Amino acid sequence: MYYIVKILIAAIFLVSGVSKILSPKEAETYIKYLFNNSIYLPNEMNIFVYLLGIVEIVLSFMLLYKKLLNISVNILIALIILFSLSILSCPIRGIAILKYGCFGELVPYGSEGLSIVRNILILLLLLSIRFYPKLNNNFDKNSFKRIFNQ
Repeated sequence: MYYIVKILIAAIFLVSGVSKILSPKEAETYIKYLFNNSIYLPNEMNIFVYLLGIVEIVLSFMLLYKKLLNISVNILIALIILFSLSILSCPIRGIAILKYGCFGELVPYGSEGLSIVRNILILLLLLSIRFYPKLNNNFDKNSFKRIFNQ
């Protein structure tokens, strides 16, 4: 199950990264709405979107490589929290956003609530990957016997 979760999360971020590269307008529009045009944003924001897409693709492959697992999971956790906070900040600030651009045009837009639920599920899966080896080392098949036979 652990490996299936790793592959699933890697696939999610791979699709997200590729979609940002293939259709950067969705994410670019979201970033402009997010900052509410209150700060200077260059007209070529798609460079940042391309960079974010490349980072997501690289992290998805790093997730599958055992030696880079912890750093990739930690960065992905930080990204998903940042994405969630940005989504939550929009309705609070009164900004109506039509699309969030996470998956470009590949995944149809839902609501803020659906986006947050999706991000929470992804966060829980990332946390399960992050802490699985520790749980696995602490609880072997004889752990319950030792607990109940004391």
